[in-house]
Amino acid sequence: MAWILVCASTACSVDDVDLAGKLCSPSAPCPDGLACVAGHCETEQSSCGPTFLVENFVVGWRTPNTIQWTWQPRGAREDFVQYKLVLAKTPAELAQAADRALAGQTDGPGGAIWTQEDNPELGQYELRLSGNVDPVTSTITDGLDAGVEYRAQLLSYDTRGCVSRSAVAVGRTEAAPLVEFTLFDERTDSLGKPRPDGVTSVESDASRAYAGDDFLYWPGWTALGRDGADYENVGTYDLRTVPSTDYPSLDMSSGYVELAVAVDGAAVAAWGEARLIFGPTPGSCSEIEPATIKPLAIRAGGYQLLQLPLREFLLGGQPLTDATLRARAVCEVSVGRTWVPGETVRVDAIRLKW
Repeated sequence: MAWILVCASTACSVDDVDLAGKLCSPSAPCPDGLACVAGHCETEQSSCGPTFLVENFVVGWRTPNTIQWTWQPRGAREDFVQYKLVLAKTPAELAQAADRALAGQTDGPGGAIWTQEDNPELGQYELRLSGNVDPVTSTITDGLDAGVEYRAQLLSYDTRGCVSRSAVAVGRTEAAPLVEFTLFDERTDSLGKPRPDGVTSVESDASRAYAGDDFLYWPGWTALGRDGADYENVGTYDLRTVPSTDYPSLDMSSGYVELAVAVDGAAVAAWGEARLIFGPTPGSCSEIEPATIKPLAIRAGGYQLLQLPLREFLLGGQPLTDATLRARAVCEVSVGRTWVPGETVRVDAIRLKW
């Protein structure tokens, strides 16, 4: 409660004025006893008693331009409102970003404050379209500088207006790659065939490609006359790589697959996966076996450049090994999820890098 002095022509008196809910910002702070939460003055967090918070906020994996952050939610679905992730290179910058986030400020895509406008899963308690309950436990910050240390903190908002801050996690992006092998780029630089077969095509339009002119285009279930949601993997298959000649110096410690994916549709974070499929021997895709990263929420609206560490793919329940990459053909690279009518997918610039 704050106090205000009221004066008339004959006397002055002091009235109490409740300033809770007053607009605020870092440049217009709240009175003592109130905190700036989402742009409004609220009761100090120390006395708020958040009903939704997270534990074990840590780095999941890293590539040159990407860090995946993971956590464990603690709280009921009905108490959850949203997450915000703040990201910076120094402790001082991180503290400033957290203060701005609590004041309701945002940076836009790829800034220091990551919200559901950047990654839709930050606005959801669980991933959708999975047929199960899959609480959101990770998010990806991309477009980062290579070989740089980043600090992050996760803010959890609940229905009471309380905000809980996680511990600070620190991770360094990998060094920039030295070698790459193209699996799909322009038509002349592509080994395989569009997937799903018969409906995905190679289109040429520089304004819709990630780079260059050509891209893989899947027009969605409407092209097949289906009127309900269904699962599909979209990408390239029948690649038939020969590791000894195609990428003989592959280093599993830093190797990753990179692909640009654009989902044109609603900004809904659905349960998805990235998939590498291997053949039994170099150059052969006669008997295939998938390796996957899941769950993976794919951002809608423009291209997202996914960088996925090879060591994070699970093959037969075990992490992908250097021996597999050297002894067997890569036969497919794709992303999959349950798509709904009206969604289309573009995939471009698929490469192995290390």
